[in-house]
Amino acid sequence: MKVKAIVLNNTKPIFWSLVAAIVFSLTLYVYCVNQTVRNVVKLQELETTVVSLHSSISKLEAEYIARTSQLDLTQAYALGFSNVSQALFVARTSSGQALSFRANR
Repeated sequence: MKVKAIVLNNTKPIFWSLVAAIVFSLTLYVYCVNQTVRNVVKLQELETTVVSLHSSISKLEAEYIARTSQLDLTQAYALGFSNVSQALFVARTSSGQALSFRANR
């Protein structure tokens, strides 16, 4: 029985190309993980900003409700408001696309 052995003489280019592929893959992996972490941090900052904005909006809405509940007709007249003789409204037409003025008579 004869045994044949296959000998590869040019293994250095294959080895270095595999090492280069591994280094490239690791570099790409580190870059992607870094970008993911940055995006998560940015998302948390944006969520904090949204929560603070919602809080300030709710405070303004509460202040608006408090002030409108204190306003009555005599104060409105004192501020210079007056009754209108003919009210004018904006209404949608039957097609739903155009707006038209409608007087309340």
